[in-house]
Amino acid sequence: SLASLKALLQRQSGLVLVAGSTGAGKTTTLYAALAHLAASRAGAHLSLEDPVEQRLRVAGIPVSQVELCPERGVTGEAALVAALRQDIDVLAVGEVRTSAEAALALKAAHTGRLVLAGLHASSTHEAVQRLLDLGVDATVLEKTLVGVLHQRLVRHGSGRVARATVEVRP
Repeated sequence: SLASLKALLQRQSGLVLVAGSTGAGKTTTLYAALAHLAASRAGAHLSLEDPVEQRLRVAGIPVSQVELCPERGVTGEAALVAALRQDIDVLAVGEVRTSAEAALALKAAHTGRLVLAGLHASSTHEAVQRLLDLGVDATVLEKTLVGVLHQRLVRHGSGRVARATVEVRP
């Protein structure tokens, strides 16, 4: 799974979904992917989150983070529209929740950016179906989606560990 994820992160553009249930470690995986990307490729890296769970720059990871705050007008949709106007090379969306966010994340990936997006789903197949249910264009999704990582927590010994399944698209 790790080798497959690293191969996805070498792509210059496209959409990579990180799917799973609440508490499955999606944000941790997104942060690890952003740290890997920041260390291995130049360019502007931006993460849109609600809330920001870890300050990446404090941890020495050169990724700009925007904390969404709908009460002040900083919605996922507004932040994605602003990101599309910037020269962003890697864009992370902590969680895709609305039709507008799904469409804008897909547009960002389709226009030459690598987009990592968190999504609540119980399988790789369900993650794709969730985007279709949110109304994204199926043809654009087929051309833009490069992979889906689905993870879940499983018991291992005395604790829990993440178990991941990666579906890579050609």
